Formats: sequence, structure tokens, C-alpha cells
Amino acid sequence: MFCRVGKLATVFFVILVLALGLYVPQGLAQEIAPIIQSGFVQLSGNFTYAGTFEPAPIDSNKDGLLAEKVTATAQGNLAGKGAGTLQVLKLSRYANVIEYGLTSPADAFTSCFRVNDGDFSVQENAYNGPLAHLIRPIRNSVVNPSSASYAAEEWTALYQLQSGELIDAQVTEVEICVENTKPFPICHVRQHEKIVGGTGRFKNATGEVTLRAIAPTLTSDAPLLTEDGRIDLTRRPPTFSVGPIHGAGQMTVFVPAPR
Repeated sequence: MFCRVGKLATVFFVILVLALGLYVPQGLAQEIAPIIQSGFVQLSGNFTYAGTFEPAPIDSNKDGLLAEKVTATAQGNLAGKGAGTLQVLKLSRYANVIEYGLTSPADAFTSCFRVNDGDFSVQENAYNGPLAHLIRPIRNSVVNPSSASYAAEEWTALYQLQSGELIDAQVTEVEICVENTKPFPICHVRQHEKIVGGTGRFKNATGEVTLRAIAPTLTSDAPLLTEDGRIDLTRRPPTFSVGPIHGAGQMTVFVPAPR
């Protein structure tokens, strides 16, 4: 209780100083910054993940391509200075379900980026090939079986911590470039997600995630690309694709400060 009163007094003092146009020492400003930011603590960190992708029985835009789900193990820490019991947390699992496809005929063969294996850096304009975009994220039918319309708060990806707690995210942007390599094509992925909550201490979490990944791709009943690395829009696409996926990401998450 004394600590809480002390913090309130500090905030009141800083607000008074700012109102009078006086100088605030840097150390004091850094001390009260987390308090001013609506009582939230920031955690951030880098992580890697590796797993598989496989078809999900959904084709909402009727393009003949099924949605895909990713299940992977994740490794990395989230850390936050002065976050108490939230100071260091370990990630253990990542999963999502998305539907993607070409959004215009020009996407069948265009300038593409490459995600470099090893450091997962991105090389722009590395080759020409197909470029797919997010059509819509998909609700997990087991965790959230509702048939109601999708809302902004729908989660479509999840991160599990070693504590068992979940961080839920909504996929907001996906770009997938397909490189015509042998013996099978490689998909290069970059993705953005918005954190929309979770379980336990992450119930009211917010934040963002960026991902980059590499996924060698095997298709089911038709080749994905032509010999010169295009998608032939006059030909029936493969029903689904499968394969391994590995990548890296950065996460920034805001959670209510421990009391």
C-alpha cells in the first residue's frame, strides 16, 4: 500500500512539473514511464520456430486452394525490465491457421523477396515468381467453434509459454513468395500479427509480432509451378500443399503491471 501511494505521489509530482514547464530528470522520467503508460509492462524478445504446415478443410474464396495450419515448437524468451514475475518468460509452441492466394493476375509472376536461411534476413527483388497474400485468417474450430461473423478481436494464431499460458494473436498481413527451386519449390513467408489477449496474466495483453519463415513445399495432385516458375491461371491448382517450416520472429507485448 505504501509503495502504491509512493508511485501515485511520484506521478502527481511529475504531472505538476510538466504543467509548470519545468525540467524532468532523465532517471525520474524513465522510472515513471511505465506508470504513465496505463499501468502496462512491456515485454519483448526474439524467437525461432520449427514445425510443419498442412491443409485445413476450408476454401472460403472457392479458388480450389485449401487453407493451411501451422503447428510448431518455439524457442525464445520474453523479457521486461522491472516486470516482477513477468521478467523472463519462455515460449514453447506456436500455431496458426490462414487462407491465402493470388489477389490479382499479376501476382502469378512478379518480383519476389527471399528469406535467407540461417539469419532469416529478407532480400528484396531476388527473383520472379508467384506472390500470395492473406485472404483471411481462420478461426480455430476446436477452441472457438462459433459460426458468427469474424470480428476484429478474433484470434487466429497462438503462442504458448512454458507456464502453460497462451498469447492470442490475429494475423493481419501475409506475403508468400514461391521460388522455383529443385527438387521442390520453396515458399518464403513474412507475416504480421496483432496480439489480442490470451490466458492467465495475458488476458488483456496487446502488442505485435513479425515473422519470417522458409517452407519447402510438396503439393498433392498437381504441380504448383510451371517449368519457368509461374502459376498457370488456366490450370487447376493443387488441392493442398504440405511440408516443413522454420522461421524467426520478434514479439512486443504489453500486459497489465503486477500489483
